[in-house]
Amino acid sequence: MEIVLTIPDDVRTEAQNGKNGVGVRRLLEYIGVELYKADAITGPQLQELLGIDRFELDGVLKAHGVFFDYTPEELDEEMETIKTLQATRS
Repeated sequence: MEIVLTIPDDVRTEAQNGKNGVGVRRLLEYIGVELYKADAITGPQLQELLGIDRFELDGVLKAHGVFFDYTPEELDEEMETIKTLQATRS
């Protein structure tokens, strides 16, 4: 799918030049994170949109103040998975 976004010329110029730390990639990141926060797309879809892996996704979300909302049970499951993976590496 292709989406065409019309933005003011001065914003477009700054985005294309990367002025003030803003670039086209950052704009896409902002849009993607907002879609993720609104439950409009999933984590894997955001990864695909940004062309990043799971670990990079964690960094992007953290940079935007988005943290996973784990239940205690989900956290226990994650910890068990980590322990299992560590045991297989030894």
